[in-house]
Amino acid sequence: MMATKKMLAGDYDFAAGKLKNVSDAIADVDVPSWGQVKTLVNSAVSNLDYKGSVRVASTANVSVSSAPATIDGVTLAAGNRILLKNQTAAAENGLYAFASAGAALTRAADADTGTEVTPGLWVTVEEGTANADSAWWLTTDGAITVGTTALTFTEFPLVTGGGSSDFEQVGPPATGTTWAITHNLGTKAIVAQVWEVATDEEIDVKKVATSGNVLTITAGVPLTQDAYRVVIFARGA
Repeated sequence: MMATKKMLAGDYDFAAGKLKNVSDAIADVDVPSWGQVKTLVNSAVSNLDYKGSVRVASTANVSVSSAPATIDGVTLAAGNRILLKNQTAAAENGLYAFASAGAALTRAADADTGTEVTPGLWVTVEEGTANADSAWWLTTDGAITVGTTALTFTEFPLVTGGGSSDFEQVGPPATGTTWAITHNLGTKAIVAQVWEVATDEEIDVKKVATSGNVLTITAGVPLTQDAYRVVIFARGA
C-alpha cells in the first residue's frame, strides 16, 4: 500500500476513539504500539540498581512457601513488596511480592532475573519496628543467578540531624592528586561526598576507606589547595 501524507492544516481529532492495530515501531519516526512502550519502559526500570521501595524488610528467616501475616510488626496486605534479607538459605534473599498469609511469596517483577538483580542493587524500607526508614544494598559481587546465588544485603548508613557521627573538612592541605583525610570515626562503613567550594558542584573522585579512621581520595588531576569540601557520614550506632 502506498503511504499517503496528511495535507490538511491542524490535527486529527479522534473524538475519544483509539488508533488501533498499530505495529511496533522500527524507525525513530514510527509510532510505537502501547505494548512496545510498556515493554521498553519496564525493561529499563527493571534494570536500574535502585528498586521501588518495599513496605517491610525481614528481621529473621521467613517461609517463602507460606508467607506470614506480619513482618517486623506490620500486618501485610495483598500487593505489598517485601525485602527478605535474613534467610537461612541466602539464595532466597531478595525482593518479593505478598499475596496473602499462607500463600507463597513470589519474586518481585523488577528483581526476578540476573539482569535485574546485580551488585549494587538498593532499596528503601517504608515501615517496621526495626527497619522503618532504612535503606539496604546488595553487596554480593559477580554474576548472580536468582534463586541459586547466595545474596547478602547490607544496611546503607543513614545519618540524620548531624552529630558526632559526621565529619566535614575543607582541603586538601596542599595541591596534589591525593588527599588523605583523618576522620577518626572508627569505621569503614562510611559514605563520602566531595564538592568544589567555589561552585558547590559535586566532583567525581576515587574514594578508599584506607582504615577505620582514614579516607583517601585520589583524583585524575591535581586538586587545588583548600578548594574542596568533603563530608563523611558514618553508619549510626
